[in-house]
Order: sequence, then C-alpha cells, then structure tokens
Amino acid sequence: MVLSIGMIVKNEEKYLEKCLTALKPILENVDSELIIADTGSTDKTVEIAKKFTDNVFYFEWISDFAAARNSTLERAKGEWYMFIDADEIAKDCSDIIHFFNSGEYKKYGSAVYVQRSYTDSAQPDLFLDLKAYRLTAIKNGVKFVKPIHENLSPFLNPCKDLKLVVDHYGYVLSDNGVPNEFAKNKSERNLKILKDELAEQEANGNISHSIYSQIADCYHIIGEKETALEYLRKGMALADPGSITITMYYNRILALLCDLNRPVDTIELCDKYFSKENAARTKTLATDCYVYFIRAISSFALHNFDRAISDFISGFDLYDKYINNKLFTEDLLANPFRVTIPLIKSCCELFYNCCYQTDRFDEATETLKKFPVADCMSDRNYMLSHLLLQAEVMEHTDFSPLAGLYNKLDDYNKKQLITVMLWHLFKTDKPESAVRNLKSIANGSKTLEDTVEIYRHFFVKKDLTLEAVKEFISKHGAPGNENIWCVMLLSSFDITPFITADSFDPEQCVRTIYKYYKNSQSTAELFAYYDINAISPEGLERAAGIYGWAMIGAQQNQVDIVPLFEKFGMIGAKWFENFSESETIPGDIKAALIVNGIVSARKSGNYALCASEMNRLSYVCPPFAPIVSEYNKTIKQEIDSSKPALDPEFARLAEQLKQNVRAMIGAGNIADAAELIAEYEKLCPNDPETSVLKKQIEAEK
Repeated sequence: MVLSIGMIVKNEEKYLEKCLTALKPILENVDSELIIADTGSTDKTVEIAKKFTDNVFYFEWISDFAAARNSTLERAKGEWYMFIDADEIAKDCSDIIHFFNSGEYKKYGSAVYVQRSYTDSAQPDLFLDLKAYRLTAIKNGVKFVKPIHENLSPFLNPCKDLKLVVDHYGYVLSDNGVPNEFAKNKSERNLKILKDELAEQEANGNISHSIYSQIADCYHIIGEKETALEYLRKGMALADPGSITITMYYNRILALLCDLNRPVDTIELCDKYFSKENAARTKTLATDCYVYFIRAISSFALHNFDRAISDFISGFDLYDKYINNKLFTEDLLANPFRVTIPLIKSCCELFYNCCYQTDRFDEATETLKKFPVADCMSDRNYMLSHLLLQAEVMEHTDFSPLAGLYNKLDDYNKKQLITVMLWHLFKTDKPESAVRNLKSIANGSKTLEDTVEIYRHFFVKKDLTLEAVKEFISKHGAPGNENIWCVMLLSSFDITPFITADSFDPEQCVRTIYKYYKNSQSTAELFAYYDINAISPEGLERAAGIYGWAMIGAQQNQVDIVPLFEKFGMIGAKWFENFSESETIPGDIKAALIVNGIVSARKSGNYALCASEMNRLSYVCPPFAPIVSEYNKTIKQEIDSSKPALDPEFARLAEQLKQNVRAMIGAGNIADAAELIAEYEKLCPNDPETSVLKKQIEAEK
C-alpha cells in the first residue's frame, strides 16, 4: 500500500462529511487507506466516518494530541502517511494523485500543501496560507511530538511542494471582525493545557520557545494583545537566532504591533529584520514580502512617503513571485504567508496615495502594470477598488494601459471600468488620450461608441451640438446616461427634454452626478452656474424639481447651498413671467416662488420678511426644512457681520424682553405682549425673531 490517511475526530459532524467526500478522489485513485480515531464524540461523527471507512476506532483522550495522532500512525500500512483535520476540505486532489501514481513520491521524504485558514466567517477573502507539513514517508522512526500543536518529527528531506490547497475552517476566529465564542472557548481550553505544560517545563528547567508562541496565540485570540506580545518576546529571546523559526516571531510580533497601532516600534523591528543582526535571513524569504508591506504602511502613517513607496514596490515584486509559485522558501513551513487580499487592497490604495503626495505617477503606472491584481482579486468589491485606483493613476499619466486592463476583466468589471473612465473624462487634462483609448474598447457596443463620439465632440473638438445630444437620447434613452446630462449642463443646453421618459429618475440622476462628477463642490457649481435661460418655458417645472434635488445633494454633502437656492428662486420667477395667468401653480414652482421672495427680501435687507417666508417654505415644502436651516445660517452671519456690535448689557436686556413677550403670550396677556414687541421692534428692527413673535401674537388674538 502506498498511502495511509490518518485523522483524529471529536464532535466533527459540521464539516466531516465534506472533508471525507473531498478525499474520495485520492482514496479511489491511489492505493490507499483511511484511518480514523474518535476521542469521544457525542454527535453523529462516528456514524459519518463509518460511511467512508471501516477503520474507525476509539482512543481515550489523555489531553495529548500527539498521542492521539500516533494511534493512527501505528496502524498505518502505507509507505507514506498523510494527516488531515475534519475541518479541512481539499479543493483539487489531482496533483497529489499524480505524485503517488507516477512514482514521484519515491524521490522525496516529505511533502507540504497549502493550508488556507479562514479567519472571519463574513469575509471569504480573509485567510492565511501556510505550507503545511502533512505528508511523510514512514521511516527513520517518524512520529508525532508535543501534546498540543503537534508535528511530525523528524522532518525528512527532500520536501515536495504539492499544488494542493486545503480550505481550513478551524480558525474562523471572528464573525465580521467580532471574536466568536467558539474561538474564545477553544483558546481558553488550549491555554490551560499550555500553562500546565509551561509549568512542567519550568520545573524541569528546560523551557521550549514554542510554548511561549502558542500561549501568545491564545491570548491574541481572546483579545489580550499586550499579554500576547509579552509572550512572543519571551519566545523570541529563547529561540535559536539562526533558526528559520525566528521569522515566525518577527511575523507575529509585527502583526500585533500593527494591531496596536505602534508605527515607530513596527519600523524599528522591520529594520532589525532586514539587518545583519537577523542571522536567520541569509537570502530573500517569503516573509520579506509581509515585512516590506508592514514597514511601508508604518512609514505612510509617519508621512515618510518616499520610503513607503520603495517598500511597497519591493513587496509588490515579491508578491508577484509568490502567487506565481516562484517563492517557496523554508520560512513558509514555520509560519503562514500573512499577505492577504485585504492587505494587498490596502497597500494598493496607500501606494497610490504616496505617489499622489510625491507626484510619482509614472512610478505608480509601472508598478501597477507589473502587479497582476486583476488576476488575483476575485472579490468584485476589491476589484472595483483597484479599478478606481488604476483610473486615478491613468488620469495623471496617460490612458494607454486601458485596453490591457479591460481585457483582463469579467463582464461585470468591464462595465464598471467603462463607467469609471467616462466619469474620469470630466477631471482629466488628457481628454484626447482618454477618448481614443475608450474608443479602442468599444468592441461593437453602439451605446459606448456613440457616447465616446459625444465626448470627442465636447472634450476634444469642442463643437458639440444640441441636435447631436438629442439624437443620442432618442437612440439610447435617458436612464443610466447621467454623464450626458453633465455634458448638457456644461454646454448650457436645455436639460429638461432629457427627463421626459417615465423610467427616468431625476433624484437618482442628481445623486449619481454628486457621486462621480469631480467632487461635491464642483457638482454644486455645475448646477449653480448653469444658464437657466436655455430651458424652454415648458421645461421650467421639471427644472425646479431637478434643482430641488441638487440643493438637497449640496446640503447632504455639506456644500454651500446659497447659489443653488438663488438659482432655484430664479426658476420660479422665470416661470411666473411666462405663466402669470395660470390658474394653478405646480408644487415645485410654488416653492421656487417663495424662495425668490426670500432672496429678494434678503437683498433688500428685510430680514423680518425673510424669516416669515422661510417659515412658510418649511410648511409648504417639508423636505426643504434642512435647506431653510442652512440658508438661515447665512442670513444670521450676514446680520451679525453688518450690524454694529451690541453692548453686552443691551443684548442681555433685549433677550430678557423677548422672554417676557413669550411669557405674556403663554399667560394669555396678548395686548400687553403686542405693545411690548412693538416697542422692541423700534429698537431692533432687523431682529428676525420679532416677526416670529408677532405671528404668534396674531394667532392668539
């Protein structure tokens, strides 16, 4: 027999059937056996196991994982032994099948595969890859050692790096960033075993550095990071400084320092890792990739952008080698490869930010060309983030990489890239290059071809006509073409025919423009500076609706609403010029007419009328209440800046007088209140509160 596969199990019904089903191709195609030791299951684990093998037996648990594993190794009949856990699921077994059936295994003493440990149930791209030493020839007294975190010893060279990835769910430590109870309970159980073992080692005067690292892992999981750091430093001090195990300590300590947000300490340790002081690093290692990225992130935090760029580039180059299987170094057997997809995403964004801060866009372009993020990012959100990054870089250099990037993408992300690039045309100072490269990826899409043609006439030739835009709208419709609306606004064309279609949503269109067009301030200016004289009289009602949403967008994005507020009022005045004989006034126009009155009153200094009309506007159009509040702030600032500073004593007496008026109204002394407010108005004619109090008095008469 060539291969024996051994497992130990206890209450593993959650994953066991999936695990054993994934192993069936090996068991059916290689001369092999499956051996399972149960250590006391109370669920359906044994029942599931017996569906796949008759070689299931009971092993009494003695708090020793090595002893339990050795019970399966002692029963093995194969030349080689492989062990796997019930929460591990092999993806594609073809390489391991070939390894044994071709006889290649005879050239090696051991083999490793990638154990992909997922750490968060809600984030499928958050995992760590470890080259797990799980296969060995059965010779030279090989057996399991250590009661916890057990491993095979001795390690038999040479070692084969198998192209097998096994998904591991035993270290799903959190749910959307929150540590789960299972992980905590498991760590607390392990911590008790480890503390007992440490006490025994201390009593014998022979402490292993690994016991400290294992205890640190438990403390990290239960959230005691400072304690975990303390134990890792103890373990590092005991470890052989020339051993590759030292890289594991650098790896884990750096991860903790990052979690604790200590960039100065992080950089100091990274420098030590790359120095001659680190005797374990005699050549480039896979761990280097992680250390480069961590030092780059810390340098960015300290605004050392040049050093960050250098380290990011070194990290990207090594990551490219790793994902192309050109970086299998011995440190991967000691610790997981910590460069995760989320870390790569973060590094891409920070790298571009560094280039932006230092005007090194050409360097960004070259690095991003070499770095195949489009090939390794499967998650659409990460991919979209990278597309935005690429577009930013191209905007500052040129758009020639567009076709190459586009051809790497799936259909979903191709659409996203086109959307991103169309909006970037409103920002770039290289429109000709952008239009040319957009045209090269049209690939027969008539909508994109026609959109690019509109852009070419507007951005490059600067001879766009309203007839050309109307033809585009008649062919392709309005929904989803908000960027064409931007072109119309910038050209002072009548925008209202654009929204006649029943399926078109002006609110969504305005929101999209706020999202994509340059920035919120520029979007507000786009509407504020638009010439409403271009709008036909029949389109003024629709224009009022558009400007209502434009004001709401400005207010939500904390942009000055005053120019839009005044333009909205002008739309109302223009409508009244054309339809003064109308028997009915549309709702949006009614609001616009009130706004026009507010603006006129403000310009004439009649702030009391302003206050009264703003109250009426909030009543007539409740969604405008936040906008009224913002405009009121502008009026108050204007009043405060225009009037001489009040004597503090006079201001105090004025406030007391107004309180007295309110009290009189509340008590029903309406005549006295009216007399007092009339006297006050003579002293302070511009106080907007006066009109409010007078309205309350009138309401009580």
